[in-house]
Amino acid sequence: MNEVLRKTIWISGIQILIVTVNFAANIVLARSMDVEDFGSYHALIAWAAAGAAFGLPGMNVAITRGCLKNYDRFYWWAQKKAVVSSIGGGLLVSIGGLVLFIIEGGFTAKCGFLLLIAASIPLSGFQGIDSALVGKGEYRLSRFLALIGAVLTFVFTASIALTIKQTEWVFIGFLGAKSLTIAVGYFWVKKKLSESPPDPKLEDSLMRQGWRQVGVGAFTLIASQIDRIILSIISPAILALYHIAILLPQRAVGSSRVLLGVISADWGKLTDEGNLERIKKKIHVMLIGGVVGAGIIALLLTWIIPLMFGEGFRESVILGQLFCVSIIFSIPMAFYLAYEHFQHDGKFPQRLEIKRALIFLPLAAVLALFYGVWGLILVHIIVNIVTAALCLKQYNYRCKSAEIM
Repeated sequence: MNEVLRKTIWISGIQILIVTVNFAANIVLARSMDVEDFGSYHALIAWAAAGAAFGLPGMNVAITRGCLKNYDRFYWWAQKKAVVSSIGGGLLVSIGGLVLFIIEGGFTAKCGFLLLIAASIPLSGFQGIDSALVGKGEYRLSRFLALIGAVLTFVFTASIALTIKQTEWVFIGFLGAKSLTIAVGYFWVKKKLSESPPDPKLEDSLMRQGWRQVGVGAFTLIASQIDRIILSIISPAILALYHIAILLPQRAVGSSRVLLGVISADWGKLTDEGNLERIKKKIHVMLIGGVVGAGIIALLLTWIIPLMFGEGFRESVILGQLFCVSIIFSIPMAFYLAYEHFQHDGKFPQRLEIKRALIFLPLAAVLALFYGVWGLILVHIIVNIVTAALCLKQYNYRCKSAEIM
């Protein structure tokens, strides 16, 4: 059994465990909280995820590149900048909570909401840990850390939801689990990284790459949460239905991307022409896999959602089935984008993410305003079709350049 296959099987097993634990956590929370409180919890998660933009997510690509080149000292420089920025972001949101306290003449639910978000933001300063592990080739440790995070989140949030049953305390449990996961990851990174002599030219290149990506990373991160943020403003209960509707399809897509990333890690060793020929031969299989996978998930949702999450989420079934249309192209797109990352400089995927966000943001704002959650599902379908078309256009351009037709 070759190394790539062994690695793929191992990571596949861990990824299945992560998805299972996350799914179980959602089942327990949905069963032990009412729909409104469950939606409020995920509203906090969405706003906290958007607040992670203060943690300089754009630095992560440069961290991975630096560790790949054994220039580990760059990680510590980027880590320090991210921590300072995230603490500053947390303080800024805290000031917002204080202003709201003064305006409203006392401590309200909105003040508490802002303070909880403020408490979560400094943790985002450590999101480069996983990038460093990946850069050092520690894919197994990276996935194992994600599994530890999933298990801790399940234990902390589920136990609180079953006993205290208060949204705020469930979120505090989530922050506690995340803090412990960061502590474990930080310990591993310290053991794996080594002292590296100064290299001003490489360091300057990594710094420029990191700062160049900071704005893009923050923008795409916020854009990825905008659908949930919009629904949290409209109604936490609707957000709860939406979250359950897209939970299984999104987890399936995320897992397939992880696996494709491992499988295609050797693409950079092959010629451009060889990789394009590989795509030409396998892209149809990937597309069929997308159609079949989306169809199977759509059928499973019919009984999985009412059975596991309760009758209160039955409306999520039809929402989830419609959302499955948007994931048909996800596998072939992930397959092609892996080629762009490993064979080329990765600029096309970065530009593509920006274009996706620029299309998604205005469409989400308009269609959610007029059609609510149904409008957001439609936005996902439109954006994925447009993204697939852009990938096809880029693929044809690459083939023409390499004289492959």
